[in-house]
Amino acid sequence: MYRQKCNLSTEDVTQTAEAYRKLKPFENRNVYLDRLIQANRDIFREAMTVSSVAKELFFEVAEREGWFTDREFENAKAIAKKLLLRGRPVEEVIEDTGLPHETVMSLV
Repeated sequence: MYRQKCNLSTEDVTQTAEAYRKLKPFENRNVYLDRLIQANRDIFREAMTVSSVAKELFFEVAEREGWFTDREFENAKAIAKKLLLRGRPVEEVIEDTGLPHETVMSLV
């Protein structure tokens, strides 16, 4: 698959996602966001890691769309707790489980 590259910074991505979120319902933006994310995967990954706005947006949509059921969330927390007990770094646990920083920190 061909991936376009651009020079957007993490801040640019966060601001773009936030501004676009305010324009119209999320369901109407799938094609736009898919292309933006595909062209800038590493930047979006970083934005999801460091930006509270990006995390908030992701989890808002995930909750509304039912991406995480209660059971999946509880399973992810159980795995996170095991990883933490094994001495894995918090950032690694966040990356491996997909849980927000606040949730992982509550398990420490």
